[in-house]
Amino acid sequence: MMVVDCLEHEGTRLLLHENIAPALRWLKSGETELLPPGKYELQGQSLYAIVDEYMTRPQEACRLETHRRYIDVQYVVRGSERMGYAPAMLMKPEGPYDAERDIQFHRGRADFLLLRKGMFAVMLPADAHMPGVAVDGQPAAVKKIVVKVALSL
Repeated sequence: MMVVDCLEHEGTRLLLHENIAPALRWLKSGETELLPPGKYELQGQSLYAIVDEYMTRPQEACRLETHRRYIDVQYVVRGSERMGYAPAMLMKPEGPYDAERDIQFHRGRADFLLLRKGMFAVMLPADAHMPGVAVDGQPAAVKKIVVKVALSL
């Protein structure tokens, strides 16, 4: 069950999983807007953020993915992108699970929504998601923060 919302509405979303609360508080703190790309440890490997700047890509160049050990909280700092979503149980695995990177790629049909500046999406392990898809097929610059939240802190 993927959750999508704006950061200022995050209060009700804290019920999803107790470990998401510190991630949303950090994103809302205002410290994140000017961070350069890189990895930021918030609570060691239990809670960390990856700040990235990239160009969105055509849907055909993107892949559905899931994670087993981490929840993704993806927050758009600048720009917008389409995000694909589908229940992982309806997808076909594509290759083996990469335990080191905590990622499994999938094939299947996804539904898409638009993530704009100030919006976040929370993906649980059961949520296959396809980030970084260009809006209207036109590549554009995006700055995004992905907070990786361990299922057990």
